[in-house]
Amino acid sequence: MQFEKINKVNNLSITLEPEFINNVSEYISNETIEKIKNNRFLMGVKFKIDLNGAVSFYYYPKYSHFLFKNSLDNKTGNDFNFLTNFFSINTELFNNTLLLNSSFKQVNF
Repeated sequence: MQFEKINKVNNLSITLEPEFINNVSEYISNETIEKIKNNRFLMGVKFKIDLNGAVSFYYYPKYSHFLFKNSLDNKTGNDFNFLTNFFSINTELFNNTLLLNSSFKQVNF
């Protein structure tokens, strides 16, 4: 599911991307059926601005939160979360025949 807002005045596009993924797996251990459950909650926001059609900036922060539950493990707080930041600058030269791109990605645990 995505929600997008485009501002035509300054060519700014904002896209909100909430995600939820649920996964259950079963396996046999010592002749017993065991389960692994995994819930993933993700939230990303994409910002893109296009300046005069020649230069564009793109920023995409995304938060990820994972919850794990294993029937063999008695722990209830098995979780993992992190924040990913992605930044990119694009420019097109010589009537759109040459594309230059510079990108940076950072993951904070």
